[in-house]
Amino acid sequence: MKKNILYCALIIFSVSCSTINIEPLQSEFNYKTFCGTVSKDISKYEDVILDSELTGKDGKNIYFDRCSQIDLIDEDDIKTSQYHIYKSIKLKCKAIKLYIEKGAHAKRTFFPKKITKAFIESLPATIGPVISEHLLSMRNGKTLAEYELSEYESSLDISIIDKFEAKVVTKVYQTTFKIMARADFNNDGVEDLLARISWKVREAFGKGSDLFILEKKSTDEPILLTWRYTKI
Repeated sequence: MKKNILYCALIIFSVSCSTINIEPLQSEFNYKTFCGTVSKDISKYEDVILDSELTGKDGKNIYFDRCSQIDLIDEDDIKTSQYHIYKSIKLKCKAIKLYIEKGAHAKRTFFPKKITKAFIESLPATIGPVISEHLLSMRNGKTLAEYELSEYESSLDISIIDKFEAKVVTKVYQTTFKIMARADFNNDGVEDLLARISWKVREAFGKGSDLFILEKKSTDEPILLTWRYTKI
């Protein structure tokens, strides 16, 4: 049975390192990033305990203590100003569910053991922010660094917070990138990353968040975004 790691930092392999793990890798869940989660056991989705509250459109508070409850709440039921909180909780619960249902131990990894600037620069530009098919097409086939250079003739301002979090400032956006979990999510034996971004426009209104699965099949192949929570 898969052991759940509910604390401490993620361990990901260095971008510059070509060594591949031979021993099976322990899948890990970054519990530290999930504020509002009371449960210390996430082995069953229905047993995960939350302590969260939202404001409905009628002005009344909506309290829930299970992810299964937030799954039944529609965004139209929530006060508009609370949407970003609602989305954050939905992403948290989705990450927990994916890890429980699909997160298996990997046999090898091609990801770095800690987040570096080179790792952030090499991420696919399609992680966003993406809010339309047009913006998605503009980012296709480019890394974050390549997109920023081609669109704005600028570079990324990257601050490494810790082993699993970085802040990225571009000409338009301020973005936080977090690794939520590491495991084999597609049953191919290779480690994948479950990651989240939260972003806001620097000089205007607008903010959002999204959840992704990232894959890297070999040392020389690029990082691929193979699943995203938000439908474009």
